[in-house]
Order: sequence, then C-alpha cells, then structure tokens
Amino acid sequence: MGNISTSIGIFRVCCSKHSIEGLTLSDRVLKAVEYLLYPLARLVIARGIGYGALSDVIKFVMVKEAERQLKQKSAETISDSRLSVITGIHRKEIKRIRSLKANDASSYELSLASQVVSKWAAEKRLRSKAGIKPLPRKKVCEEDIDFDDLVRSISTDVRPRAVLEELLDRGLVTVVEEDNLQLHPENLALKQDQEETLRYLSLTIHDHLTTSVNNLLNPESKLFDRCVHYHGLNADAVNRLRSLAETKAMETIIEVNEKAQELIKDPRNKGKSRMNFGSYFFAEKQGND
Repeated sequence: MGNISTSIGIFRVCCSKHSIEGLTLSDRVLKAVEYLLYPLARLVIARGIGYGALSDVIKFVMVKEAERQLKQKSAETISDSRLSVITGIHRKEIKRIRSLKANDASSYELSLASQVVSKWAAEKRLRSKAGIKPLPRKKVCEEDIDFDDLVRSISTDVRPRAVLEELLDRGLVTVVEEDNLQLHPENLALKQDQEETLRYLSLTIHDHLTTSVNNLLNPESKLFDRCVHYHGLNADAVNRLRSLAETKAMETIIEVNEKAQELIKDPRNKGKSRMNFGSYFFAEKQGND
C-alpha cells in the first residue's frame, strides 16, 4: 500500500496504532507529539540524559515560545503570571527561565569545508552536462581556476592545503589523473563531527517540524511538504527505492544550491530571509516476517 502525502497524512498513519475516536483535538495533538518524540527519547537515553534535564528543556521552550507569540501580538509588557497561565508552569520557574538565553541553530555558519563543497558544486565554470568537473590542484594557465583559488574566494584565513586535507580525509574529494581533484558532494555527511551533526539535526528537524506545524495551524497558507510512503515491501525493493531516491534527491539539491549561489551573487537579492531545502529517506522492518 502506498501514498503520496503531506505531513498531516503521516500523522494519521503514525497515530493509527491508538484509538483516536472520541478524543479531543488536544488529545489528538498529544498522540502525534508522543509518536514524534520517540527518536528524541532514543537520542537522550543513548547520551545518558535523564528525564529531569529533558523536562527542563521542554519547560524552557514552552516559556520562550509563549513569550514570542505574545510579543508578536502586542507591544505590551508580558507578565510572568500571564505566561504561567498559558504554559501551566509555576511563576517562579517562569522568572528564572525568562532570564536565560535561547539557542538559535538557524544562525549556525557553515564550516569552511562545507562552503567550499557548496560553491564548487554550484560554480558554472566547474560544471558540465556530465556533472561536476575535476578541479586542478594547481592551474596550468593563469585564466584557469584551481583549488587554491576556490578556497581563497571564500576565505583567506585558512590555508587551502589544510582545507584539502580535511576534504580528502572525509572522502569529499579524491585525487584523479593529472593531479586533478574530483568532488563527491554525496559524501558530505561522512566523518562529520558530533557538534556539526547535532547542529544540523536541530536545524533541519526544527525547520521541517515548523513547516508541518504551520500547515496544521494555518491551513490557508500551507508550505510545501510532501512525502511518498509505502509498506509491505521486501528489503530488496526498499534498497532499490533508496538508491533511486538518493540519486534524484542529490540532483535536486545540487540544482537548488546552484541557483542559490547564482542569486546570492546579485546585491539586489540581499536580505534578512533564510531558506532550507532538504531530503531524507527512512525505512524500517515491520512485524516479525
């Protein structure tokens, strides 16, 4: 059985294990939240984080989000008592939490290696109909572009050789014939350190979840959020779909990145907005077959 669906459709499937007849809308929301929290519970348990620390984070986020929403609606001073009524959290806790600073992963700056990969994959001079061209380590003609030129076009603070060593170590670049360098953007997640991986986790899941929540709360202005989901497949069929999905997704991501690099070069396109476009593939074994 399969379907092309929005994230709302996913919630219906996820909650099908529980009877939802007769439940209020709030109860149904909690059922959906229950299911999506399982991967987060898996992460915090694996890292030795207990319920107390996690509950502190949930209280913190509820207070900060309630405060943000009230500020959007009115310029009036927001009292601790009002936040306590909205969130159900004691006023003493509200006061303590409001003094703390929120984490903002959206302001995370890409590593230099990631910026080099992004620009290399999008640079029209370095692409052909067959894909990304090899880049010479050292150029032969002055009008050519080599790896050092690419790195220095982004930053002069780090030696290009150090950047190349990182890209080689992570499998993002290989040395091919005539001392040329071949880019492999599909390997970007390989050997990514824990800090960078966690930042991407919080950023990408936050943005996807924000999109899904927006589509539930604001059905008149839905954002793009689509998926294809099937069950009843064997492992070979899933692997074939995985291969197809990864290939097509990388092609699309590279195309969007290329357009973004083109747009950002034009000063008229400068502004204060950000965007995030991504893709994932998930599969798991169901039942005992």
